[in-house]
Amino acid sequence: MYFPTPLPLVPVVLIVVAWLGLYGSIRILGRDRFESVMAASIGLGIAHWLLSEIQSWSGLLSFSGAVTSWAITGGVSLLLFLHLRHRSRRTRATIGTEAKSPSTRGDQAILIAILLTVALIGLVAWLTPVMAWDALAYHVPRFLYWVQYGSIEPFPTANDRNIFMGPWPALTQMQIYLLAGSDRLVHALQWLSMVGSIIVAMAIARKLGAGRRGELTAAALVVTLPMGIQQATTALTDYTAALWLMILAYYSIAAYRESQFGWLERLAAGGALGLSVLSKATTIPMVVPFVVVLLWAESRRGRGVAWRTLLTMGLMAGLLNAPHLRRNFSTYGHPLAPSYHRELVRNQSFRPQYVISNLIRHTFVHLGTWNPDHARPLIALSDSIHRFMGLEDGDPLNSHKQQKLQIQPLRRNKELPGNPLHLLLYLLCGVWLLLNLRRLGKSQAVLFGLCLVTAAVLFASLVKYQLSIARLQLPLFVLASPWAAAVIDRWWSPRAVRLMVWLLLVAAMPGVAFFESRPLFGSESILTRERQSLLYGWGDHLERPVTTLANRVGKRNSKAVGLVTNGETLEYYIWYELRRETLTMPRITNLEPEEGFSPPLAVSRRPGRPPFFVGCFGLSEIPSIMTIGKRSYRKTRNWKWGSHATYERIRR
Repeated sequence: MYFPTPLPLVPVVLIVVAWLGLYGSIRILGRDRFESVMAASIGLGIAHWLLSEIQSWSGLLSFSGAVTSWAITGGVSLLLFLHLRHRSRRTRATIGTEAKSPSTRGDQAILIAILLTVALIGLVAWLTPVMAWDALAYHVPRFLYWVQYGSIEPFPTANDRNIFMGPWPALTQMQIYLLAGSDRLVHALQWLSMVGSIIVAMAIARKLGAGRRGELTAAALVVTLPMGIQQATTALTDYTAALWLMILAYYSIAAYRESQFGWLERLAAGGALGLSVLSKATTIPMVVPFVVVLLWAESRRGRGVAWRTLLTMGLMAGLLNAPHLRRNFSTYGHPLAPSYHRELVRNQSFRPQYVISNLIRHTFVHLGTWNPDHARPLIALSDSIHRFMGLEDGDPLNSHKQQKLQIQPLRRNKELPGNPLHLLLYLLCGVWLLLNLRRLGKSQAVLFGLCLVTAAVLFASLVKYQLSIARLQLPLFVLASPWAAAVIDRWWSPRAVRLMVWLLLVAAMPGVAFFESRPLFGSESILTRERQSLLYGWGDHLERPVTTLANRVGKRNSKAVGLVTNGETLEYYIWYELRRETLTMPRITNLEPEEGFSPPLAVSRRPGRPPFFVGCFGLSEIPSIMTIGKRSYRKTRNWKWGSHATYERIRR
């Protein structure tokens, strides 16, 4: 679905202008560069949420509505900056004078290597089409439906994740989509979240006592995470959740360290808390220890201060999440998710052996090597521990769909890589910290480490093990990076630190430049291949059925298309092909046949023009005739694709 923009992608600059105005205003208020980046990003995140809600409520969810909204937002942001600059006595020179640690040539070389790695990952994100499974199934289709309906209210769909999943990343992607006129920038959010996480990691490392070299180490640890590299080139949500969680962690440590924690910091902490939950519900157990530390630090300044902080953060987080929770409750009778999904994801027993079971599998999943045979003794060890505890790996009480431990090898064609080097490094840092606990005393690194351990245990206690658990743990690994950097900066010699960083950067290169499904270099380079040839990496079985449906719809110039799916269909392909084959993008409506061979729709179908064509995908039963409403549809001839079919309306 394209929109007529005079110069493609240019309106996206309005978002950049809004952020720059916020950044400049916060700098004038006396915050350093790191804090200004964080607070401005939170302000922009809230703007994405607020504008989406207003556009949906007012019927302005369109290209013109988005341009108008962001032009006003950018203008207000710049006016605020100019007003504060005029009233402030601080000159531009004094704003820029901040203490900087001296950097050596070795540090400068590491910084250049980190920037080049970030740039290469960004290039891959720009050249790669939507390829991640969940993005194809619902992350991208959900905001395409919102634009189609002109509303972010629940809509008819067989995939309930379009409705109840945290909406903030999709709201932001929708705003970028409306301004850009296409989904070409759909990966930008995750990549920018990685960039933001690097900046916040450096800020946290500084708060934990690290010097310039420690800050660069924190940045290198974040940018070389194998799962992070994978996530930064997708349209998923885990890096976005990691960014907000990192900012919350920063303000928790700042509240513990600083003698003054002002109103701006309290608002920013509340915004980070709200946006992290609004991005991904699995961050809820991760935010708990940092919220506790922040409130505890505020209570040391007085009970009234703690209550004001709690009230401010609670109101901010509550306001940000209230509309989404209301929509979920009205649809499913629960603010988070339908009952069947809660049973699939949430642990159903909190007995110690089930928590230990999850902790073991959550750890072992990251220990894959280049040789897949190396995983066998680890899986055998896990099975032995489970038998000793009287459990079975895959127990439905703490395993999603009874999935058992799988350890992915470190190959360039895997979509769910672990983080083995980082995990081992973090464990070594934890051991060193324990051995030096008496000497370190009440160090911030000890406190931060306790928060990390608590977050990991809470996560294992509440979330079932699943094959994609390494992806869900990305925020924890990003959080651990500045902590490990601060420990290493105190423990290792400068030469050893520099060597470790270079080894990590070199080890990350295969995942950056030579990933087999989207290599940056080589004979199959994405620099020379067409995006179309990369698109169907996951769904090659859908290419012919989807293109055939789109071709028939385009020839007839149909204004509406019906869709009947099993709830797991990679719907983005349907949107993509219809957009290519039709002059005017037809309206896609999810339908429920009266024969009952597809999942029921949580939301009733909205009235509209009855479609002439109905596409059925992933169904176990494909009858010759089906009935939708009062109309009958007949399967087209010469259809040979098993569980997929196209139906035409029978004319009376």
